[in-house]
Amino acid sequence: MIKTRALHIQVLVTTVVQETKLFEVTRSEKVISDVTEFLELQINLLPKVLRIAVRLAFSLFKMEPIIFHGKTFTRLSQADRTKHMKRWDRSRLTAKRDFIRYVRSLVLYNYYDHPHVRSEI
Repeated sequence: MIKTRALHIQVLVTTVVQETKLFEVTRSEKVISDVTEFLELQINLLPKVLRIAVRLAFSLFKMEPIIFHGKTFTRLSQADRTKHMKRWDRSRLTAKRDFIRYVRSLVLYNYYDHPHVRSEI
């Protein structure tokens, strides 16, 4: 279960990071792995109620593409993953917009703070 969750988070991290202009320069499994690990640690540090809510939101985010594409988020193409994230970003539901913005901000903060990425800026 934990390794599966880490895989889903890693795919989400990769999708967010690929939107940045620095991705081509800093493409590295180590950077993605470090950001994924940090994101998991941040989620685990949340109070229990918030941690459960964030994990539930991750599950919904991962499973919702089944309705539109017949696949989970991790099995989508890069283009479809980006569309799915944008769908959540523009959702009428505040919780969806807040979740994706929260995750995106954590990912990008840690991505740009990574020593390998900082050295390329």
